[in-house]
Amino acid sequence: IVAYKIPLGEIETIEKSGSWLSAPSLSLKRVLVATNKRKSLISPRQRDEFIEDLRAAVENAKLASSHD
Repeated sequence: IVAYKIPLGEIETIEKSGSWLSAPSLSLKRVLVATNKRKSLISPRQRDEFIEDLRAAVENAKLASSHD
């Protein structure tokens, strides 16, 4: 298993994916998370809730960094 930490402020796009390429998983309900350096496929248990929560967290991180 390979694990990467993706800083919230570096996330550029979050979208649903059904790709079977890469990322070993029994589910095809995946999330594609892209930064300027890489694209990662994630298989969360609750995909829609994960996307909603991640988008909110990314927005908050970007707002916080713009106030520094």
